Amino acid sequence: MENPTQVKCPKCGTLVNVESIIAHRIEENLKNEFNQKYLDLKTVMEGEVKQKEITLQKQQEELTKNTAAFETKVNEKVALEAAKQQKQLQEKIYGEFEIQLKSATAENADNKKRIDELSKAAIENESLKRKKMNSSKTLMTR
Repeated sequence: MENPTQVKCPKCGTLVNVESIIAHRIEENLKNEFNQKYLDLKTVMEGEVKQKEITLQKQQEELTKNTAAFETKVNEKVALEAAKQQKQLQEKIYGEFEIQLKSATAENADNKKRIDELSKAAIENESLKRKKMNSSKTLMTR
């Protein structure tokens, strides 16, 4: 009796194992199906990776743009604050200078007044000395 998994070729009479032929066909079909699924999945994954790379690139560009805008705003604020502080410092220095100038002007006026008083006193002193000398001369000549 023949083995049911083997069939005899009607032309050449060779015994052929039917199970191995069917298994080989199923294996080839599964292999082709899995290869196709793999290629499809690979294509989908590559597309997703490409899309994520594009998204990441856009995010990096946006971040660079936002960073530049932020730095510009910071620089503007720093410049404004520096100008404000410089103006305050100039006003303070001007105020101090003005006070010193008024003080020096008042001191100068006081000194001028003293000099005038001392000059008048010196002139009066000289005048009194001359009168005294003239009086002494007049008394001596008598």
